[in-house]
Amino acid sequence: MEKYRYQIVCILIFLVALTILVIVNNRHRTQMQVEAAAQEAYRCRMETDELTGLLNKEGFYQRGREFLEKHSEADARIVYINIENFKLVNDLFGEDAGDGFLKFIGLELEKIFGRIDIVSSRYEADHFVILTLDNEDRIQAKINHFCNRIRDYYLKTTVEISAGIYEIRDRSKSLRIMCDRAHLAADSIKKNHMIQVAVYDDTHRKKLIQEQMIINELDDALKEKQFKAFFQPKYDMCTDRVIGAEALVRWEHPEKGLLPPGIFIPVLEKNGYIAKVDLYIYEETCIFLKKSMDEGIPLHPVSVNLSRVGFYNPNLFQTLCEIAERYQIPRKYLELEITETAYATDSEMIFSVVEKLRQGGFRILMEDFGSGYSSLNMLKEAPVDEIKLDMRFLSAADPYGRAEEILHMIITMGNHMKLSIIAEGVETEQQKVMLQGFGCNKAQGYFYARPMREAEYTELLRKEKAEN
Repeated sequence: MEKYRYQIVCILIFLVALTILVIVNNRHRTQMQVEAAAQEAYRCRMETDELTGLLNKEGFYQRGREFLEKHSEADARIVYINIENFKLVNDLFGEDAGDGFLKFIGLELEKIFGRIDIVSSRYEADHFVILTLDNEDRIQAKINHFCNRIRDYYLKTTVEISAGIYEIRDRSKSLRIMCDRAHLAADSIKKNHMIQVAVYDDTHRKKLIQEQMIINELDDALKEKQFKAFFQPKYDMCTDRVIGAEALVRWEHPEKGLLPPGIFIPVLEKNGYIAKVDLYIYEETCIFLKKSMDEGIPLHPVSVNLSRVGFYNPNLFQTLCEIAERYQIPRKYLELEITETAYATDSEMIFSVVEKLRQGGFRILMEDFGSGYSSLNMLKEAPVDEIKLDMRFLSAADPYGRAEEILHMIITMGNHMKLSIIAEGVETEQQKVMLQGFGCNKAQGYFYARPMREAEYTELLRKEKAEN
């Protein structure tokens, strides 16, 4: 009997121990599950865009890598979607309406592209990215549907989209590079509202390589003074004599020679480096004017372009004044050209800086008038001394034959408002005669002279002085 009692006690002790072990193990497993759930929740929170509920950029990179590993044998594509003119929504309807619109976009993208076999992200600001197994035809159809949904949104905005597709062939590349390439394709059709979707190809790759080369060489180009100021004369059409010039930037590359401005200026504008180059050309212009004064060469005003990004420099006015004083240049010989589109963007800030520049003695020119966002209201409010009419206005589509009449009215209006007017891009005798008939007597363009090196422009001024 004692023997059986002992065995029973042992069994009971074993069962109690086993029960305790199970309880402890369950608690540990539960704790691990809770910790895992908490970690997953934290991860989701860190990877999610709070406004739209889609992944943010870093979340997209992480989930995208997991997606590509899971579908290692399937064809996959990146779709980069840029909401054009989204700023209009905030400006017209307020930020709350803008946030609501972005939420709507996020929901529609998930509805249209689906939630299975897709990774979607609000990549940054008003740019969205999707990683999908859809082919190009299906993507095109879904983008068309998406565009229709945007147009039907209650704000009834004029917002359009441009989308770029990058087909993933080499999965060793980072998702950031893939997105950049899809973005490049989207940018290639920006503002072309007849086309919503572009597919990345080798021409985009070459452009990307060229842009990267330019970016890599910018600092050395400035230090080594590879950027040169070329001068395009401005003429009085009544006398056909020089009345000034515009200083234009050219890049004299030590290996590639003189680079066309269309190759590097868009890159400078895109990465904000244009502001440094603007100041560089401004100082080169001051050096030229100082040399002209010292050598007795006739002095005429020279205008220098200021890009929109330069106005975000709080020390812009002070810097321009200091450079002019360093070379002892009277400010009446320094004109500042600002594009019409710059006036239309952040106009309140631009206007305040420009007015300060005018009060400081600088003459202000509104460049490319008629090529972008020109309006009577802007002309009424903008602090400007001279309008530069863009003669490309005449070569644009004109189905009703109204271009010349509009040009005539702008010149007449400018004269009544006591605004000086110069036509840029004048290329023919016919254009010259027409402009004079309309009351515009100042011109700049290939009909008179192309942009020229400093030495050539100096020789032109000397020649005119000798003929006087």
